[in-house]
Amino acid sequence: MIEFANADFARFACALDEGIVPSSSNAFELVFDDDLTVAVVLHPNQKRVLSELFVCDAARLTGPMRRAVVHALLAMNHVGLLGRRFVCGLDSRSFVTLVGEIGLEDLDAIKYANHLNYLLRQARRVRELVRNLSMQGAGFSFALQPAVGGAQ
Repeated sequence: MIEFANADFARFACALDEGIVPSSSNAFELVFDDDLTVAVVLHPNQKRVLSELFVCDAARLTGPMRRAVVHALLAMNHVGLLGRRFVCGLDSRSFVTLVGEIGLEDLDAIKYANHLNYLLRQARRVRELVRNLSMQGAGFSFALQPAVGGAQ
């Protein structure tokens, strides 16, 4: 069984839920009902906790739709750096991700819950934005009519 390498990170994880199972010696995952997955990772400096939220799969987006999503994510990064910090991007598998960080020192379940709730709200807004930009669920349909009199 994997154990956490950092005692403070282990204490923090147990404060969230004593039953948390590490995915590595420096990470665990949380999964929410709306299919948002959060990888909670101890930063290599051992002083920060990163939360990477996997917002949606953008692998099918190509051309202008993909460019629109990337430009929107870049614009949000600019705004995200001005307030409560988070960044958005595409990972190597074309998943839209949102990442935030918080200090490990004195981190408890309440502080992390407030931090994570903010990130979850942002992730859900980003998911909705991507859906709107890519016109997913727009209800568009079309039917090809057979050529009258055969092909010419």
